Amino acid sequence: MPSGRRWRVRLTALLVTLPSAVAMPLITAQPAAAATGSTVCSRSPDGVFRWDGGTSWTQISGPGTADQIYGGGAGLLRAAPDGSGVYRYQGSGQNWQRIGTTGPGSQWVVTDSAVFGRSPDGVYRWNGGTSWTQISGPGTADQIYGGGAGLLRAAPDGSGVYRYQGSGQNWQRIGTTGPGSQWVVTDSAVFGRSPDGVYRWNGGTSWTQISGPGTADQIYGGGAGLLRAAPDGSGVYRYQGSGQNWQRIGTTGPGSQWVVTDSAVFGRSPDGVYRWNGGTSWTQISGPGTADQIAPCAAVNTAVGWTTYSADSDHGKAALEICAGSQAVCTMTYSPRSYRTSPGEEHLVGDRVFNYTSQTENHALTWSDTVESSDTLEVSASAKATIWGVAEVGVNTTYSHTWGRSSTVSETESLPVPGCSVGWLARAAELGTASGDIHLHFAKGTHLDGHRDFMITNAVFTAPTGSGSIVARSRPMTASESTSCS
Repeated sequence: MPSGRRWRVRLTALLVTLPSAVAMPLITAQPAAAATGSTVCSRSPDGVFRWDGGTSWTQISGPGTADQIYGGGAGLLRAAPDGSGVYRYQGSGQNWQRIGTTGPGSQWVVTDSAVFGRSPDGVYRWNGGTSWTQISGPGTADQIYGGGAGLLRAAPDGSGVYRYQGSGQNWQRIGTTGPGSQWVVTDSAVFGRSPDGVYRWNGGTSWTQISGPGTADQIYGGGAGLLRAAPDGSGVYRYQGSGQNWQRIGTTGPGSQWVVTDSAVFGRSPDGVYRWNGGTSWTQISGPGTADQIAPCAAVNTAVGWTTYSADSDHGKAALEICAGSQAVCTMTYSPRSYRTSPGEEHLVGDRVFNYTSQTENHALTWSDTVESSDTLEVSASAKATIWGVAEVGVNTTYSHTWGRSSTVSETESLPVPGCSVGWLARAAELGTASGDIHLHFAKGTHLDGHRDFMITNAVFTAPTGSGSIVARSRPMTASESTSCS
């Protein structure tokens, strides 16, 4: 870490000092309404408001401070109408941090664990503070779309839609674009809409149609599912997860907007804001004319005295390191905000089998596959081991999932190999990804730089669930391989 103001940790009979960046000031949360999961925020000329339950809303930004809001698991943003910049909510009161500039063509996306921006200069990922990293060059995107399953950009030249690969400026083309194209990224899937219908991405450039031509003029998605608004005004429909099966859940009309959070569906119309109860039942949570826009936003989960850092900040890393090494006086808990499963990369398991006969042969192949975990933490191996133990408990408690740092599966499968071919088994392990906050509490009589309670936000863990899919693959032998083939 860079030199500068030094952190002091007061422990029983022990004094530890650790250098820390001067440019990362403390952010102390003030008392706020407690909530869990995800909620909805609204924007109107009167300001920005967060729904707290019932018909109760808390004002979190004053009149005329936002012309757009953007929300997701990694927080809530507002773009200032005076062009002064884009601001990220700090979780309490009306406290916001300026994180970047705005201008013509600016657009922002908040996913489960990151913030992205688009402008004529390219696509950028937020690093913290006012620092951004360019991940796509000028003129490469006229829209971006994001969610738990990743980030997409639609190329303005019509060459296609691309999915970010997570590093550098690496993108994978996954489909075509055209007039009327729209994309939605949920916690675990990617969907596209065009005049031809609604489609679900299978991987590569393969898509499956899940709704017919002319059935949607808009689609909306999130952890609680996928919606389509029918262009004939017949209503809004929720996808049932298979085939082309949809359930009508409500009506549509002028000004209708829908938001899907991790666990709920909200609708906005001139009559007010509503929360879906199931079936076609809705509860009004805000009156007529109270919202010009709604967006998903993380519910507040803070208390008096919590000092908040991001897991990727210097202070966040240092706090995690110190607490993990001081378990006698510091307790650590993990509160996941979201959990999703997705298939990992397909890879070879077991040996390749060569069939030198002219007939298909079945081969009993025994294989073993070990899949390791990953995370977004930059701490020592010993600290990481402690933190992972806490994350496993948090995920198991919240979602009743058994979850660990690695998984080994061993089985024997029948592998059919065509004549004069090479066969193998490929496996895609199921991965569970949790995103949430790590809470640190130093015991009475000890403190870290004068503070005892910390919330380390945006901690993301990915681990194998033990499940997965196995598929038999084969290819014809090459000329050099087939010399012994009969």
